[in-house]
Amino acid sequence: RQATGSDLRAILDEAKAKMSPEENTSAIFSDEKTNLPNRKAFNAAQEALARSHPHVGFADIDGFKDVNTQLGEPTVDKTIFPAIGEAMRNAAAKENGAVHVFHVHGDEFQFLGSDPDAISRVVDSVNKELAGAKFTVKNADGSISEVKGVGFSHGTGETLEAASAAEQLNKQARKAAGLRTGARDAP
Repeated sequence: RQATGSDLRAILDEAKAKMSPEENTSAIFSDEKTNLPNRKAFNAAQEALARSHPHVGFADIDGFKDVNTQLGEPTVDKTIFPAIGEAMRNAAAKENGAVHVFHVHGDEFQFLGSDPDAISRVVDSVNKELAGAKFTVKNADGSISEVKGVGFSHGTGETLEAASAAEQLNKQARKAAGLRTGARDAP
């Protein structure tokens, strides 16, 4: 007998019932690749922290499509995203609660900050830490693929739209400086 949609619902409800409240919260509000809060957490926090953290940041990984193609999605998920999550957490911790970092989708990260400079310091710190990082994978044919360095373009603003627009300007500046390369950034 093949499982039906209602069977799946029962299976998931049973699994959820076995979870602790902490596991439930983590499942709802954490990204499992980076272990950072996710988009749902960002949406919930944005309104709640509007007074203390009125500034929004937006960042994405430079040349992510090429990195994903070169190393493969499973390797990126198991090595690069955890390293990014750790670097983001460490950099935000240095800001003593002034910045909250969220992994919202794919290579996109959002921030809530008490001031825009604090958000920029977090991204700059992550860029410095991961600039020299090496990520390697042994391919099925025995060859080795390696990516050296990961960086972010970012922007800040009073709204997510303003932060995204500022991030687009930073992308162009990083591209002009030779810090952002990839198929999508080719002239």
